[in-house]
Amino acid sequence: MANPSKESSQLADANNKPLIGSQQANVPTYDITWTANEPTAGSTHTIADGAVPTVAELGQAVADLTAKLNAVLAVLEAHGLAADA
Repeated sequence: MANPSKESSQLADANNKPLIGSQQANVPTYDITWTANEPTAGSTHTIADGAVPTVAELGQAVADLTAKLNAVLAVLEAHGLAADA
């Protein structure tokens, strides 16, 4: 994505530097299909041993990060910075 130009900017800082440009294309949400034992997304996660995380711990971390990514995409859409899905 290119930086906003002065011509297309909808908001500028005190030095007239553009902050927000035109709406960008939609970024699809990230979906994971679990065939079994789907973890429930949370806001924090603990991995007992970072050197040898278990498959379940990594799956939980992926679910947590997916939920966060999709929440950020929803905020961008809600503010009109990205097109709706």
